[in-house]
Amino acid sequence: MNDFNFLYDFLIVQPMWFLFLLVFLATVLIDVFYVFWIIKTVQKKPYQAGIFSILLTFCNVVAFMGILELYNILLLPALAGVFVGTVLGIKLQVLLEGSAASDVIRKAFHT
Repeated sequence: MNDFNFLYDFLIVQPMWFLFLLVFLATVLIDVFYVFWIIKTVQKKPYQAGIFSILLTFCNVVAFMGILELYNILLLPALAGVFVGTVLGIKLQVLLEGSAASDVIRKAFHT
């Protein structure tokens, strides 16, 4: 195992169902984190926006390494994931802004 390719070495031995699930979840998270990154940037909260940018980059690496380096068919769960992630991110933000959002969730996202 090459120390510089540890992620590739891990992903290449995984079963296809796991890769589909991993790419789907990574792209869902990409869009959710992107929604919150935009919000924190607009709110001029640099450290919180910076955290979301780190999470965005990590999820991008995991998802698109799977697509580009391993199997092109993984583009299908990625496309489904970005759709679900966008919808989920916006709905989560609306929930956090609404009166039904709990204080615990608000504190976790510092909104």
